[in-house]
Amino acid sequence: MRIILKPSKAISIPARGTSRWSINQRFSRRLVPRACMLGNLKPLLAMAVICGATWGVLPATASGEEETEGFAVVELFTSEGCSSCPPADRLLAELDQKAEKQDLPVFVLGMHVDYWNSLGWPDRFSSKEVTARQQRYAKWMERKGVYTPQMIVNGSTHFVGSDAKAAERAINAALEQSSDVTLNAEVDKTSDDTGRLEGMVDGAEQEIEVIVVQLRDTASSKVTSGENSGRTLTHVNIVEKFWARPVDEQGRFTLDLADRGNHEYVVFAQQKADGRIVAAISLNSK
Repeated sequence: MRIILKPSKAISIPARGTSRWSINQRFSRRLVPRACMLGNLKPLLAMAVICGATWGVLPATASGEEETEGFAVVELFTSEGCSSCPPADRLLAELDQKAEKQDLPVFVLGMHVDYWNSLGWPDRFSSKEVTARQQRYAKWMERKGVYTPQMIVNGSTHFVGSDAKAAERAINAALEQSSDVTLNAEVDKTSDDTGRLEGMVDGAEQEIEVIVVQLRDTASSKVTSGENSGRTLTHVNIVEKFWARPVDEQGRFTLDLADRGNHEYVVFAQQKADGRIVAAISLNSK
C-alpha cells in the first residue's frame, strides 16, 4: 500500500450510547512490496490486512429500535493508478451496504486523487480539488505528506484505507459521539435547468464552512495499463464535485447549482481550524 512513512496518531473519541458496528472476520496477511507517499517513491515493506469481512448487526434498544446518537462521514482517498487501493475500494462498498441495510447515518465518499495519474493509468474520476482537500487534511493533522489509500472519519481519525478493524473502531466511536450542532438543507428547483441549495447550521462553537458533495452512485473501469492493468475496478459514491460554502452570522448558506438533474448530495459542517466534521446530512435533488 502507499502509506505515509511516519506512524499515525488517531484522535480518540469518548464512547457514548449503545450503537455499534461489529465485525467478525478472519484475517490473512501478506507483504506488499511498495509502500509510498507522495514525494517519496522509495519501495518499503509494509503489512496489509486483507478484508473478507462478515458484518454483525447493531444491538437494539429495549423497544427494538436501534439507538444512534452520532453520524460518520467516511472519506476514502483512493486512485485507480494505485495497486493498493482496490481492497480499500471494496471495503468502502461494504461500509456503504451495511449503512444502507441498517439505516445508519454513515456517509461514505470515494475521493479520487490525481497525483498517481503519471504511473501509467489516469484515473478518470480524479481531480486536483480532491488532492488539495487531502493535502489540507495533512496540514490539519500535522503530517508531512499524503498517501493512498487513506480513510478519514469525521475529519479527525485517519488510517490506512483497507484496514477494516480501524474503520470499525472509528465508525463506532463516531456513531456514539453526539453533537450539539444541527444542520438543515434543501434543494429548490427553478423554472430553468438550474437549482439552489439553501441551508442553515445552528449550535456551532467554532468557525465553520459547509461542504456540499455531489455523488455518482457507482461506476466501473476496465484498467488496461499501470499498476492495476487487467483489473476491473468498481467504485461507489464517487465524488463528482464538491464545494466549500461560507455561513453568515445567522448560520445560513447557499449554493447555486448549474445542473438541477437528479443528484445525490452529502452536506456537512466542518470546523475551519482543525477539520473536525460536526454535522452531516444527505439529500437529493429529485
